[in-house]
Amino acid sequence: MIGAITIEAEIGPPGVDGGDLLQLEAVAPTTLARRGTTGRGRANLILCSCSWEAVDRELLMLLHASVETWQEVDAKLTRELHWEFERYVDRVSA
Repeated sequence: MIGAITIEAEIGPPGVDGGDLLQLEAVAPTTLARRGTTGRGRANLILCSCSWEAVDRELLMLLHASVETWQEVDAKLTRELHWEFERYVDRVSA
């Protein structure tokens, strides 16, 4: 596996066009070790082998872990991954 790759995913509720853009990093355990960490960090998918199937599988596990509604899924995703508007500041001119 390549050490790490940044992925941007558009995720939204079923049956709705579009969604939120979320960023994550698929990273190998050896890369984490070189960085001086071994645990799961925010927006990290730790994968021993990198494939789109592995990324899909991990995202699906995150999407369906102990949540019932889209609002709960959305809250969990924005806690676990980097959201496109995370540090957004509206700068309206006076």
